[in-house]
Amino acid sequence: NTSGNFVTGNTNTASGTLTGNGVNGNANTASGTATGNLVTGDANTASGAQSGNLVNGSFNTVSGSNSGNKVHGDSNTVIGTDSGNKVRGDNNTVTGTDSGNKVRGNNNTVTGNESGNKVHGDNNTVTGNESGNKVRGDNNTVTGNESGNNVLGNNNTAAGDSSGNHVWGDSNTASGTSSGNHVWGNSNTASGTSSGNHVWGDSNTASGTDTGNGVLGNSNTASGTSSGSSVLGSSNTASGTDSGNDVTGLSNTSSGTDTGNTVAGAANTATGTATGNDVTGIANTASGTASGNSVTGIANTSSGTFTGNDVTGSSNTASGTYVGNNVSGNANTTFGNSSGSSITGSANTSFGISTGNTVNGSANTSFGNSAGNTVAGNNNTSFGISTGNTVAGSNNTSFGNNSGNNVTGSNNVAIGNNSGNNVQDSNTVSIGTNAHGSADSSVAIGAGASASGASSISIGPGNVVSGTGSGAIGDPSTVTGNSSYSIGNDNTISSNNTFAIGNNISQTTNNSIVLGNNSSSTAAVATAGTSINGSSYSFAGASPVGVVSVGSAGNERQIQNVAAGQVNATSTDAVNGSQLFAAYQSIGQFDTRINRVGAMAAAISGLAPLDYDKKNKTMISASTGNYRGQGAIAFGAYHYVNRDVLLGAAMALDSGERMWRFGVTVRLGKSSPEVKAMDNSADIAALKKEIEALKLEMGSVKTEKQIVNEALGNIQFDFDKSDLKPEMAPYLLKVLEYAKKHDGEKLVLTGNTDNVGTDTYNTALAMQRAEAIKSFLVSNGIDQSRIQVISMGASHPIASNDTEVGRAINRRTEIQ
Repeated sequence: NTSGNFVTGNTNTASGTLTGNGVNGNANTASGTATGNLVTGDANTASGAQSGNLVNGSFNTVSGSNSGNKVHGDSNTVIGTDSGNKVRGDNNTVTGTDSGNKVRGNNNTVTGNESGNKVHGDNNTVTGNESGNKVRGDNNTVTGNESGNNVLGNNNTAAGDSSGNHVWGDSNTASGTSSGNHVWGNSNTASGTSSGNHVWGDSNTASGTDTGNGVLGNSNTASGTSSGSSVLGSSNTASGTDSGNDVTGLSNTSSGTDTGNTVAGAANTATGTATGNDVTGIANTASGTASGNSVTGIANTSSGTFTGNDVTGSSNTASGTYVGNNVSGNANTTFGNSSGSSITGSANTSFGISTGNTVNGSANTSFGNSAGNTVAGNNNTSFGISTGNTVAGSNNTSFGNNSGNNVTGSNNVAIGNNSGNNVQDSNTVSIGTNAHGSADSSVAIGAGASASGASSISIGPGNVVSGTGSGAIGDPSTVTGNSSYSIGNDNTISSNNTFAIGNNISQTTNNSIVLGNNSSSTAAVATAGTSINGSSYSFAGASPVGVVSVGSAGNERQIQNVAAGQVNATSTDAVNGSQLFAAYQSIGQFDTRINRVGAMAAAISGLAPLDYDKKNKTMISASTGNYRGQGAIAFGAYHYVNRDVLLGAAMALDSGERMWRFGVTVRLGKSSPEVKAMDNSADIAALKKEIEALKLEMGSVKTEKQIVNEALGNIQFDFDKSDLKPEMAPYLLKVLEYAKKHDGEKLVLTGNTDNVGTDTYNTALAMQRAEAIKSFLVSNGIDQSRIQVISMGASHPIASNDTEVGRAINRRTEIQ
């Protein structure tokens, strides 16, 4: 008998071949071939071929072939083939084929084929085929096929096929198909299909399909489809489809479809569709569709459609449709549609539609539709529609529709519709509809006002100022001359350095002032002096540079309330009516005295002595005279000392005026015995000849200044030249001698030209010639402060300009 041998105990039962041998215990039952051998313990039951062998324990139950062998423990139950072998522990239950082998622990339950093998731990539960194998830990639960294998840890749960495999850690949960595999960490949760795989970290959650895979970090959450995978970091959240993948960082959030992928940084948020992808930075926020992609920086915000993409910088904000794209800089803000894109710079702001695009600079602001586009510069501001476009410069400001466009320059201001466009300079001001200040530092104020001259001012509707440094106040006036001003309406100023105050002024000359409505001016006429009764008189102010006009022909005006001017040889003051009245009175008195003198002279000339009478040597004479209605009387007395010597005295009287004479007449030679009446006509004729000769002699006496001017007259410049020539040296030395002799005297050099060329050219050439002589004097020791240079141009010829000789004479310099 090959069964029931070597049994120690009571009520042991062996049924079969090679069964129940080597039993030490009570109530053990063995049924089958080669079953229940080498059992130590009580109430053990083995049913099946080659089962229940090498059992050390009690109440163990084995049902199946090749099962329940090498069991150490109590109350273990094995049902199936090739199962429950090499078990060490109590209350373990195995149901299935090739399951529950190599178990060390208590209260483990295995249900399924090829499951629960190589389990080390307590209270582990496996339900399914090929599941729960190679488990080390307690309280692990596996439900599903090919799940819960290679688990190291406690309280791990796997529910679903091919889930919860290769888990190292505690309290990890995998529910779904192919989820929660290759997990290293604790409290990780995977729910769905192909989710939560390849996770390293704690408290990571994945719910959905193909979600939360490839995670290294803690507290990451992924929900949806194909979201939250390839995450390196913690506290990242992804919800939606194809969202939150390829994330490196902390606390990044993505919600939507194709959102928040390829993110490196922290606290980045993406909500919407195709939003917040390719982000590197911190606290960037994107919401909407196709927004906030390709962002590098901090705290950038985009909301809308196709907004805030391709941004490099921080604190940029874009809200709207097609706004804030291709931005490089910080703190740029744009609200609207198709605005704020292609920005390089910081602190740029745009509000409106198609506004603030293609900006290269910082602190530029645009409000309105189609405003502030294509700007290169800083601190430019535009308010309105189609305003502030194509600007190259800084600190330009435009308010109004279609204003401040095509500007190259800085500090330009345009206020009003269609104002300040096409400006290629700086510091201009254009205020009013169609106002245009286009030259450097020009100002145009008023509808249609234009200031195109540098530093020009145009104030009033329709004023046009093109001269440099000129201005117009009123409307509508035109100023084309330089340094000229118009105050009033309908004036036209084409001359330089001219000031017009009034209306309808058009005829003006250089360096002049025109006052009053319908006034005009003509060129100044130099008056150096005059000749009165053969005597020459020089006038101060002989070289006028312009005129002052207060009217025109037929529109003359009085100048009232004029202060009395100085009256002396050098005064150029205006005189008033009272001064002329005093002069008239003085001239009237002078005329009266002249008339009196004439009358008295006529009366005296009427006195004559009688012929010599040796008996009556003394005689008296009386006469009357009249000159220009003025009468006088004369009395005379004569006495012959002898016939060859006559003494005479006479007096003429007229209204208190007196004229007297004393004389002696001596006869030369032998006197004639015949007494004849006196005939002095020959003496008078001789006296006249003597006077005329004296006049000729006095006229030939020249003053030093005349001599100097003659020398200057010999300094005749070549045509169109102001160069000093060697042959001029003798005459220049005479001028130098005069200047040194009269040290302290003010010298006024006046330059003159012929009439060939324009007035402007001749004025400049005359100035150059006078300056050439001044330079000679200064270089030879004359203080330049003594010398004043005036240009007369061609206005003072001293010879005819019709011949070359005359023109050569006119090319001269004079001293005043």
